[in-house]
Amino acid sequence: MLQGVYFIPALRNSIMSLGQLDVGGSKEEINHGVLRIWDPRGRLLVKLNCGPSRFYMLHLDAAQPVCLAARKDNVDWLWHERFGHLNFEALHQLGQHSMARDLPVIKHERFCDTCVVTKQRRRPFPQ
Repeated sequence: MLQGVYFIPALRNSIMSLGQLDVGGSKEEINHGVLRIWDPRGRLLVKLNCGPSRFYMLHLDAAQPVCLAARKDNVDWLWHERFGHLNFEALHQLGQHSMARDLPVIKHERFCDTCVVTKQRRRPFPQ
C-alpha cells in the first residue's frame, strides 16, 4: 500500500512523498528517467517514466472509500447502529415501552457523525 499520499482539495493532483515511502519500508529507485517503487515485501508497485516537466505522474482511478467502523464501547451506540441510525429519542421510546427484545431504556442523546453527514441536505447547484 502506498503510504505518504496526500490529498489536497484545492489541488487537482495528489502529492506523494518519497521520504515517507522510504520511512514506511518501501524501496524507491530512479534510474535513466524511470521511477520504480516497491512495497516492503519487494513487490513492484509503480513504474513511471519522467514527464516533460520532470514530474513523475501516476494516474489512478481511486475507489470510493468504505468505512466499516463499529463502536462496542457503549450499549447506546450498539442499538443506534442496529436500528440503522434511528434517532436516540425514538430508541428511548422503544426501550421505555419494551417494544424491542433486550433493548434497554436509552437515557442520553448522542451526537452521531455518520447521521450528520448522511442526512445533510445540499442546496441545488446554481444554473
